[in-house]
This record gives sequence, C-alpha cells and structure tokens, in this order.
Amino acid sequence: MSTLVGDVEPRRSAIAVGGPRYDALIALLCAVFQGGAYLDLWAHVHQPELETFFTPWHAVLARDQLAFVPAALVAGALADVLVRGLRPSVRRPGALRTVAFAVPAVYFALFFGAVAVVRGVWWSVPLWSGAIVLAGATGWLLSWLVAPPAVPGEVAGDAPRKFYGAERHNA
Repeated sequence: MSTLVGDVEPRRSAIAVGGPRYDALIALLCAVFQGGAYLDLWAHVHQPELETFFTPWHAVLARDQLAFVPAALVAGALADVLVRGLRPSVRRPGALRTVAFAVPAVYFALFFGAVAVVRGVWWSVPLWSGAIVLAGATGWLLSWLVAPPAVPGEVAGDAPRKFYGAERHNA
C-alpha cells in the first residue's frame, strides 16, 4: 500500500538559541533558583522563629508565581492559627488529623481561588473542588502514619520491640 503525498512544504529547521547572553541568563536563573533553595534550607535550620508551614524564603523560589504569594501567606497564617489553637501532636491525634486535613485543603482552595482571579480556571467545578478534598484527604491519611491508632493490649512504644525483636532493643 502506498500513499501519495502531494506538495509538502519542507520543514523549517529548528532555530538554535544560544550565545554568551543566553548562557549568562541561564547561569543567572540557575543561581537564583539554587540560591533560593539554599536560603530556604538555611532559614529552616537557623531561624526557628520563622519555622512555619511557609517561610518568607519560599517567595525567592517561586519568583515567577508572585500572584500566588498572598494565597500562600494566608494559608500559612491560617495553618499557624490552627497549630497554635489545636496544638496537634501524637498525643492529640484528633487535633493532628484536623490540622493534617485542613492545611492542604485550605492551601489548595486559596490556590485555586488565586488561579481563578489571575488566570481563570478551565477545570470543571467537580475537578478542582475534588483536588481540594483530595489534598486534604492525603494529609489526613498521612497523619495516620505519624500517629497510628493504639493496638489493644499493647504498651505505647512497644510495637518496634515486637516487630523487630526484643534482642535488638536490649543492646
């Protein structure tokens, strides 16, 4: 079987982008992104008073997404309020699970709100609202890894001894 192809325009070859200016621009962008990552890591390690869900240094990493910074700041502030108010911990699993669901759900709700205002959301309402619920559900499910339910008849903290064997923990 053969196909007759009529007058087909020849493909234009790809235009090569390069040169010293382009290389300098790419090097500068790499330095900005790497510098932002290092700055964020440094802030998490050396500035415990800045240790919130979102640090100001994340703005350096998300430079091209400045329209979304207010939504992230509001979500971070609400996360701080929830953490301070509910005091989630392994000993308070209900508060932990509430915060684990609420923080990603609020963040994604505000993110989609910002996207709707800035660029418009072309997803259907069930799709983007489902993404919000899915983000919260993922956080909630992950909270079960952090604070698994107690097993009846087991002393708290005794599970590793039973799983790995007491001989490893007695050394």
